[in-house]
Amino acid sequence: MTATNPATRGCDRPTHGDIPALEAAYVRYRPLLFSALAGLARHGFAASPDDGLDLIHDFFLNAWHPLVSNYDSKRAKFETYIYAAFVRFARPRIVRLRRWKDALVQPNSLALLDTREVWVQPPETAEHDLKAVRAALAKLDPFEHELLMAYVSGPAISERYLAQQYSLTRYRLRMLLADALAKTSVYLGETSSLGDAERSVVLGLWHEGRTVKEVSRLLERPVSEIQTMRSHFFQQLLHAAKGDGAPLAVTNQSFADAEHLLTTALESDMNEREVEAIRKNSDLIMSFLCAPSSDEFFKKFAKDLTPDHIARVYDALGCDEKLDPEDTAMMDSLFEASDKDEGQIGKAFAEVLMPTLHGDLRKFDLIFLKVRPIDEAQYKHLCSQPSVICGGAAAAELARFGLTPVTVVEASQGVANLARRFCVKNDVKKFGTFILDKKGRSDYSSGLFLPRSHSVHEVQLMCELPEATATRLFDWLTRVAEYVRGIFDGFDAELRGDELRLTRTDKNIDNLFERWSTPPDVIAA
Repeated sequence: MTATNPATRGCDRPTHGDIPALEAAYVRYRPLLFSALAGLARHGFAASPDDGLDLIHDFFLNAWHPLVSNYDSKRAKFETYIYAAFVRFARPRIVRLRRWKDALVQPNSLALLDTREVWVQPPETAEHDLKAVRAALAKLDPFEHELLMAYVSGPAISERYLAQQYSLTRYRLRMLLADALAKTSVYLGETSSLGDAERSVVLGLWHEGRTVKEVSRLLERPVSEIQTMRSHFFQQLLHAAKGDGAPLAVTNQSFADAEHLLTTALESDMNEREVEAIRKNSDLIMSFLCAPSSDEFFKKFAKDLTPDHIARVYDALGCDEKLDPEDTAMMDSLFEASDKDEGQIGKAFAEVLMPTLHGDLRKFDLIFLKVRPIDEAQYKHLCSQPSVICGGAAAAELARFGLTPVTVVEASQGVANLARRFCVKNDVKKFGTFILDKKGRSDYSSGLFLPRSHSVHEVQLMCELPEATATRLFDWLTRVAEYVRGIFDGFDAELRGDELRLTRTDKNIDNLFERWSTPPDVIAA
């Protein structure tokens, strides 16, 4: 979608029958969504302005039509409705963008990888690896293969230019690249083509979707070593791509005026005069954000772009007219809610999860009987956390062992993520069932089971816990699953005899009050 010059930057309100079509809506409401991005930046979810424009593009491409069809003018004003929808749409994607930037190497930095300093190995080993990578790439779908080859074969190509060449937003481009890399790593793993160390890194980064730091903890190896192995893998892709055609030509479009405006604003610490200059030239700035050259600019100033600076840029690109007090209060409450997420987790823990459980499942001193309690200073710190304050006496007792209600959420999500990867690997489709091993045995009624040791290890990594604590926490979660069937998000748990079976639902429930509530049939049982 191209950046069209708006006739007005105000946020006038339509009636339900006057909701504009997609292209007109993009022009009309883009400033409002820039204002939403400013609010997100001020509340800890800062996306670089070029990424922010991509998020707005994706919102209109992927979410606009469902929003329009579900809009009820009696419940909310239209711009309030889409503002709230965009905040919910953008927040998790900003988090994912951070993770992908940690895992992917920018195309224009690939040329730096083609050096002897990156990796040293015998020629015959390098040739073996190269053949293995070529064989794995050959198994990709034609479009995935073409996209990945274009990504690694043209070091002068920016990510944004590549997205434009394939009519993709950068968010969608990153999704496709991540999928292609994951498949390549799986094919490499199937044939045992790489050495154990390299294969573990490749599978961890792109098949399991972990960050460099997570893989470092998983393999107990330095972060710098994981980064070097990641670079080696990209180097092999680069060599495998050679000979597949000349790199795409790059359009050298100059936006010197836009760069000057942004540079002056940043160097002035975003003083009001320079921000006003951005506001007056918002169309030029937005066109620059669509250009490949903006990649290098924001990379250059990455260290100078504080969340407040980013928010000021978005403010300048946002709505001119003030929203009425009712709208402003509602929109502010969205961000206040995000600030209070941990407190809400604590409340759900105290008000929904703990009352559902019975007997020993509520006695953390017994559950963590052989786990050494944390020292008094650490305990005092945990007790100051919002989830413990709002989690009541049970949360305070749990904190004695270095855990909070947030840890419970993270651990259950770690198991859910592991279970999802298990389903992909074993071709378990939606509504398919497998066994979550909670005893460390193998004599189940089905050979399709997720080993207990894998789950414990995942909890240990996800929450950075000692092994003994992670073991007890996982064991407790499997018992909780007998009463709270949605404890592992995206799966429905059911105890059959002594086997805990998970059914893949692909239904993700963010609201813990809903996810942790007990179905009537379970209460009756």
